[in-house]
Amino acid sequence: MTPLELAEGFIRIANANMVRAIRKISVARGYDPRDYVLVTFGGAGGQHACALARELGMRQVLSHPWSGLLSAYGIGLADVRRFGEQAVLRPWSSQELAALDAIFEQLETRARDVLLAEGLSAEAIAAPQR
Repeated sequence: MTPLELAEGFIRIANANMVRAIRKISVARGYDPRDYVLVTFGGAGGQHACALARELGMRQVLSHPWSGLLSAYGIGLADVRRFGEQAVLRPWSSQELAALDAIFEQLETRARDVLLAEGLSAEAIAAPQR
């Protein structure tokens, strides 16, 4: 296989995955993609749009000139969240409930440390709601 053929294969796989996801979500909600316009987003949206629309039977594609920029901007505005979990394999009792506070504090500390290591300021980190 040449590098070009390999790259084309990767694009076909990516397109097939996106088509499958669009169909699954659309059909599950009772929508037929053929009745809608495909809107591109992200830096590579234009690279995939026509092939996706063709495969989905869509007749129009809308590609905003800032679609790649707006996608990145949206990610930048999104909340940063981290989740932790800890198995507690003990019989339930009111005493165990009190012991869970220490576990919650450990999980919170770990999540906070991860966010600080990623460059968030301590002031930007909100305490979890319990």
